[in-house]
Amino acid sequence: MRSPRQWRAWTGPPPAWMADYAFRPVTRDDLPVLVRWLAQPEVAAWWPGPDRQIALIRDDLGHRVMRQMIVVRDGAALAYAQSYPAHHWPAPHFAGLPADAVALDVFSGPDGGGRAAHGCAP
Repeated sequence: MRSPRQWRAWTGPPPAWMADYAFRPVTRDDLPVLVRWLAQPEVAAWWPGPDRQIALIRDDLGHRVMRQMIVVRDGAALAYAQSYPAHHWPAPHFAGLPADAVALDVFSGPDGGGRAAHGCAP
C-alpha cells in the first residue's frame, strides 16, 4: 500500500468565498432531503442502497464519534458530510492510516455537485 500523502497545515486566511458556506448538524428533519439525494444515480453509485444508507445515517445521529453536517450556502442545503475517527469501526481500507486519522465521507444534492460555483472546475 502506498503511504498516505503528507499534508501541510493550512497557514493562510481562508479564501473569501468560504465565508459563503456554513455547516450545521444533521437533524431528523433533514432525513427526507437526504433520502432524495441518496436516490440520485451519481450518489447511489458511491452510496448504494438508499434505504440502507439512510438507516445508517439515522442510526448515527447523536453518535459520540460521528459528526454529521449539512453544507449550506445562502440558506440552501447543498451537501452532506460526515467525519469520524478512521479506526473506530473495522475498515480494512483504512488499515495503513495513522492512528489519529479522520475519515470524511461526503455527497452532494442536486444543487451542490459539479458546479464551478461550488469549488469544482468548470
